[in-house]
Amino acid sequence: MISKSSVFSFSIKSHKHYMDKLKARIDVVREGLVSNPLDVDLETTVNELMLEVRYLISDEKWINPLPISNWLVIIHFILSMNEVSAAARKNNRSLNFSVQRSAFQILGYIFNHPQYTELCDKWETNGKDNVFNVIQMMYSEAERQNDTPLLFGDLYSEGDWISGVMGLTALWSFDSLNQDGLMSALNLWESFVAHSAKSNPERIPRLYENVKDAATSNLYRGDRTPYIHPEPEAFKSWRKMFKDIQPFRISSLKQHEDAFKVLHGGSVEGDWAIFNGAFGEDSQFLAGSLATIEDVRSECIQGSVFDSIAYMYGVCAFHDLWKELRECWYMSQPEDADATWCDHGLFTRDLQAFTSWISEHIVAMERSLYERHDLKVHIAAVCAVLIGDMINTGGQPSFKFATIANSEKHERFICQLQSKTKIIN
Repeated sequence: MISKSSVFSFSIKSHKHYMDKLKARIDVVREGLVSNPLDVDLETTVNELMLEVRYLISDEKWINPLPISNWLVIIHFILSMNEVSAAARKNNRSLNFSVQRSAFQILGYIFNHPQYTELCDKWETNGKDNVFNVIQMMYSEAERQNDTPLLFGDLYSEGDWISGVMGLTALWSFDSLNQDGLMSALNLWESFVAHSAKSNPERIPRLYENVKDAATSNLYRGDRTPYIHPEPEAFKSWRKMFKDIQPFRISSLKQHEDAFKVLHGGSVEGDWAIFNGAFGEDSQFLAGSLATIEDVRSECIQGSVFDSIAYMYGVCAFHDLWKELRECWYMSQPEDADATWCDHGLFTRDLQAFTSWISEHIVAMERSLYERHDLKVHIAAVCAVLIGDMINTGGQPSFKFATIANSEKHERFICQLQSKTKIIN
């Protein structure tokens, strides 16, 4: 008869044996492709390895806590793919793309893992062998690519990874998202924007396109407020509390998720636990007004991404990158297009959406550029130019300075905007 302890001991030995074999296979593929980036047989195994590594961190649900043995193999895979990319970038474009995107798939899971901060910042060990600063690694890869830039294939420096972290994959594949990880990724994207604006401005349109994909990975509905008629007292209390966590941003993602989970009849911990059991299948919400958790995630991600796009516009204006800004402005909806893509209206130059973006993402922004320049002044310059472009191309703008100047919170920005209108002429 096999004892329980014997079975447990065998499972540990079996897991270690599997880890050793997987690491060895990664080594074989890395060494083979570094020495011969044109080896087609080895190239086809990259995706297979990526899938195996993915299951080390998430097997339908997060593996939490994550064993150190799993973590070391995950790190080893990413660094190995980076090494192959460095060897392949000049003579095998296909391989260069595929190995970077295989690494990005795993990075998407790392940024969203419940232990993101511990995995990448604060893993408490006697030594430092288990600590992997993912942000520093991505900076290093982007710097390597920026030292000898290519026209195509520099996916780290172009921000190709951002849609995997917070795009459609994140919304549907992960059973939870990590606020800290998502904000770290978005802050990294902004850092790449600031660096590219100074040193590699040709990167700006690709950075914009990739973050745009993250912002529009789900259908945008605009209003996520649920409605019940007549309103029970519990919902009135919920609505009052919900107002206090607005607007939808990554920084309040967990609060928004919990707020809607209780409306769907779920149970949560923390502030929203007072509504556990208050709502359920018999709650008469107006049809279509109760957002899914995926919708809520999408809205929070989109809100923060739109803030970062405002940052990008300000940085580009500061560096006089008007050519690059124009390319971004017409990316989704070219000047000669006679159809509209299914994007958010901001990306298709819809005047009402543009006005809303100014009101919701710029007016309340308090950020500086390089710690000493008022970012909003430079964003105002961009807005003035874009309004002028809308007018000059024959649009009938619904935006008028006076219409959004009625609120005191708009007055300072409107003054800045009016001072920049000379750029139009």
